[in-house]
Amino acid sequence: MAGVQVGPGGTKYIRFTVDVWYQESDNSIHITAPGIQGFHTTVNNNPGSKRRHENLYNVLKWLLEEHDRWPVRDSECEQGDA
Repeated sequence: MAGVQVGPGGTKYIRFTVDVWYQESDNSIHITAPGIQGFHTTVNNNPGSKRRHENLYNVLKWLLEEHDRWPVRDSECEQGDA
């Protein structure tokens, strides 16, 4: 992990690697950070869920789709073939 860096206006931040994947069995996106023991969290877009975060979910979903890591449903394939 990189050390503390200073951005515009003196804001301090760190940069580190995260692993992100979608898991169909619980309809959530999992987030871990290699080298940070015990860091594993999830985010979903399910109304009423404590883990719902619509914006973060949609950004991570977009990233996964951009890298062909989002599952394609049969109905989506059929629509794309039309």
